[in-house]
Amino acid sequence: MGRVFVAHSEAVEYSDFGGKKFADALTAAKRHVADLTWQELALYNWGTKEPAEVNRALIELIGCGKVDDADPTKSEFAPAAGPGGSPKILLPKLWKTANLAADKLYTVTVARREPPPAVAITGLSRWFIPETATCRLEYTLEGVTTQASKVDFDVYPSRYFDLVKKGQELVEEAFPPNDEVLKAPIFHKRLLEVTTPRPPSDGQAFAGWKGESEAAKGVLKKQGSQPTYISYACAPYTALIRYYKDDGDNTAKIRLAPFLPKWKSPTALVDDSLVVTWEIQGDNDKLAAGQLLVFDKNDTCVFRASLSRQRLRTQKKYDLLNDSAYKWDKAAIKPDAMPYRVQLQAHSAAGEKNGLAIAVMDTEVKPLVYSQAQFVGFNIKPGTRKAPKVGYLGEDDDKADIAKRCDVMKTAIRAAVAKVDPRESVLKIFMAPEFYFRGSRGAYEAEDISGIMAQMREETDRFDYADWLFVFGTAIGYLPHGGAESPAKELTEASYNVDITGSAGDTVSKIKVASALGSYIADSIALGVTWRLSQEALNEAVTMCHYDKADGSLLTLASKQPFKAGPALLTEPAAWILDTRSGTGGVTEIQVKSSICERMRYTIVAAASSPWKVEQSSIEDPVTACVKHSSGDDIFWLTLKTNQAFARGPVRLFEPVTTEILNVALVQKGWPAPDPTGKGIKAAMVYKEYVSPIDFLGSVRSTFHASDGSGRVIDVHGETGRRVVPPVGSRVTNTAEDERPWVRVKLKMAVGASECAVPRFTAQLGLTWLKVMAAVPASMPSVGPMLTR
Repeated sequence: MGRVFVAHSEAVEYSDFGGKKFADALTAAKRHVADLTWQELALYNWGTKEPAEVNRALIELIGCGKVDDADPTKSEFAPAAGPGGSPKILLPKLWKTANLAADKLYTVTVARREPPPAVAITGLSRWFIPETATCRLEYTLEGVTTQASKVDFDVYPSRYFDLVKKGQELVEEAFPPNDEVLKAPIFHKRLLEVTTPRPPSDGQAFAGWKGESEAAKGVLKKQGSQPTYISYACAPYTALIRYYKDDGDNTAKIRLAPFLPKWKSPTALVDDSLVVTWEIQGDNDKLAAGQLLVFDKNDTCVFRASLSRQRLRTQKKYDLLNDSAYKWDKAAIKPDAMPYRVQLQAHSAAGEKNGLAIAVMDTEVKPLVYSQAQFVGFNIKPGTRKAPKVGYLGEDDDKADIAKRCDVMKTAIRAAVAKVDPRESVLKIFMAPEFYFRGSRGAYEAEDISGIMAQMREETDRFDYADWLFVFGTAIGYLPHGGAESPAKELTEASYNVDITGSAGDTVSKIKVASALGSYIADSIALGVTWRLSQEALNEAVTMCHYDKADGSLLTLASKQPFKAGPALLTEPAAWILDTRSGTGGVTEIQVKSSICERMRYTIVAAASSPWKVEQSSIEDPVTACVKHSSGDDIFWLTLKTNQAFARGPVRLFEPVTTEILNVALVQKGWPAPDPTGKGIKAAMVYKEYVSPIDFLGSVRSTFHASDGSGRVIDVHGETGRRVVPPVGSRVTNTAEDERPWVRVKLKMAVGASECAVPRFTAQLGLTWLKVMAAVPASMPSVGPMLTR
């Protein structure tokens, strides 16, 4: 039996922690018990002499900056990193007796203290290839098995959904918040059941998970007898170790939100990305203390802080850069130490008979920080047939053409894998040429373009391409405006889905709308445009909009109507006359608010057989000129052919027969999970604003840029001499100098030396950029004639 010390109520309190170590507390204790050991001091305070458990007590009850795993006496106090309050260490005194008779029996009651159960993840793969590799998991257990004996391993996705076919497309559909699939792990394994008084002191390991999912439904549902493996769609994945006694705690979990530090530039850290958040579920109110740890790419702990019960259960977040008590040194956070990963450890209080401990940490995390970029050029030239049979190359069937071109590009990408630098610090940028996707008619139907990305992702969604950025060249699409059967298109109104969330007073309804839309409605109504609100059989004019960014928009209706909370429709006139005046020669000029007029500017042809026309009630007149007004992006002065009595209010626009040309750059991040916080984009479709005469057959370069638009014709979608317009929203005019390059990126290239500027959209793709060096470009050899028709 060890020595007996006085009750805690008679001990001396030690609280001099500033700049001190546990050894200093031991020195103070020896003033009362000269030969006291640190093990006795630890047993007296926390019921353990195990170094890991002693350090845990110092971290969670007092606060520590530096921790010595082998010798707790060298662990340094940092009270700011602790739970707050007035922490203390009790310094014992020997219990002494006096005047005890030798012939009498005395009973001495000794209190036994035991440490709470705890678990720590000591090793976890940050990145592994599902199916072909296994996830490395290592952990340690603390405490006594009278309080916890069962060990489970669970894996949870960061987000989860189902894929539902709507029309011709598969779309993501969220599960109801209380759906059981959201509560269950996608993988579960009982790792251990401890039968000895204490769990093993050495670390434990498990290498039996290859990324297979056991989900009962949803995007990762097991298909028959074949396993379904995790993918980017739900990444990153949280590994959870649960150490417990009572089966009532077998679903307890901490849901850790994805964590990804970001930089706007190599030196500009995004503060908001350093906030850690979590949720506790199913723990029966047991988790009472713990700690937060941050590890760098080498699995070195670079930040540690205590989690009090209030922080753990009530606040449920930690701002690493701006915490009022203890914060991470911003200067110490470096991009080249990515990925940083968070681990949360939490456990029940000492004395809880049915103890519970949990540790969670993310796996499937890539650093996405690149010091070099390697450019991979797809050496292939899309062309046309020469005389005597001039035409665009490609299959007659557009879908077959797209599929064939995708197959050729996939072959090139697979060939490129063997030629690139495999290091994860090197971003491989694969680029195909402009006009790679265009077909035998010079362009595809616009709706077919979106299917290209889906087909290419059959290859590029693989984990092997996590450090690749793909530019699949450009795809040319067309969107006819009007046609042989309907030579003019009537443009009337645009509708927006909104939710009615409440009402105020007798004549207004409070409508929740997107922030940008609310501001747009308010500005539009202020100009005099009348919007309408409809719901089932109800339809009423909106006369005023009070926009509140935080709370939505309050719409004032022309009359009281029994609108109800729920879905509704807000309708905007496609065009609205704001003002009229008399123009040169006595013709009428009307000021119109409409984004449609943007493309009217460069399709006005005074002598055209099918001009733009405006109509109001029974009045109709061709448009001969369109000039943008300086007061707004979508306000224009239209000059009409004659003098007509148009008035303020809605007006209908009739568009002549044209074809809108879409030249779209298709950009995709390989293994597209660049941003586990969900705030970035995984792909981009970048539209060229201009139509160039050198890009199409049937054009005449010398007349294409004629100021009246009469020469803007090409051969496309089986028609010759088709009048064309660029995409809606383009800023072009009819001058040749407006046909500028659509992406202006200055590259300062010197192999292996100079910096390389990077397109802005890469930041939205979630990539963290350092100084990007121009690596030796890899050039793909030509794969031969792609299409021969």
